[in-house]
Amino acid sequence: MKPFPKDLVGTWVHAAPWDSNDYLAEYTISLHRGRPAVSALDVNDGEKFRISEVPWDGTRLRFKSKMPSTGRIGLNEFRLKKDGKVQSRFTFTVVEEMQQRAAHQAAPTDRPKSHR
Repeated sequence: MKPFPKDLVGTWVHAAPWDSNDYLAEYTISLHRGRPAVSALDVNDGEKFRISEVPWDGTRLRFKSKMPSTGRIGLNEFRLKKDGKVQSRFTFTVVEEMQQRAAHQAAPTDRPKSHR
């Protein structure tokens, strides 16, 4: 396995301006006893993510993040690119409570019907 690249150590923020609060996170990667460690926070309100399961597989740093206030868990993957930037992949699952729609209820529509 490739050693952990020292160029990945530091604080990382998104390079592009986004129009969603979901992208306003800051990730700090450090080394502790030769192993990667991650901390993260929401830059809007300073809330810290809970980070767990931080393996390095030789090309990607993966970790789980949990936002305590919402309970949302994300799967994160960082890969160092040749240009020195990090490609970040963030996937999360939404858990919702569902109820059965009654047979006589109409399905909700996304847009109003046009009258032509």
